[in-house]
Amino acid sequence: MSHRKVEYNEEKVLPKKHLKNLQANTVGRFVEIDAEDIETNEENDKIFCCFEVDLEADEVYDSEINPTEVDYKKVVWLYASNYKYPEDSIDYDKVGKWMLFVKPKWVNQVWRKIKLGIESGDLWDSKVTTNNPGRLHVIMIYTKDYTDVEDVIRVLDYIERSRLKPKYINIRYKADWQTRAGHYTGGKERPWIYASETIRGLALSNFKSSDADDLPPTPPISHPTKSLGSATNNP
Repeated sequence: MSHRKVEYNEEKVLPKKHLKNLQANTVGRFVEIDAEDIETNEENDKIFCCFEVDLEADEVYDSEINPTEVDYKKVVWLYASNYKYPEDSIDYDKVGKWMLFVKPKWVNQVWRKIKLGIESGDLWDSKVTTNNPGRLHVIMIYTKDYTDVEDVIRVLDYIERSRLKPKYINIRYKADWQTRAGHYTGGKERPWIYASETIRGLALSNFKSSDADDLPPTPPISHPTKSLGSATNNP
């Protein structure tokens, strides 16, 4: 697979998919960029797509920028994606993510492994928070459909096989609609759907998402902004 360094030019923009999904309109490619040169504004919600893979063209665009190199006040999230699913096949009410919380000393290594997974097609889409002193880095690893338990487990298997997390560390899977609805730890509603320590047991018990009594239902609401997460530090 051929690699090219992601470049920046305010006159150019991200691919149309990211323009729609992430509401970005000033981040782009084709001019060399260093981490300290990244500038954003309210229109692009402080995001930067630092890693893109075109699986069909067998090409990779990589900024080679690490999460710890970017000031959180300038850019909140770094994004990576391979767009392996056609846009019209994605139901954003069903998109969800495994959530990792990583120490700064490990986050660059973990992010590099995630980019390898996106390049190979084992992963689809991910984002990581940038350098915010005193805070852990938040990483979201997305799947297309939280009701596709087999795929959710497949991504968890990859996370563990690639040592993105130790097996003894439990993580949670959360639907994007739960984030948009404001379901967080300490609230009245459970802020996650699956736990890494129990999801395989559910699958072995012929678990079906639509039949589970304790699975939070997708709320019957429309979302004007279809995004893989938000431009805040809340997972």
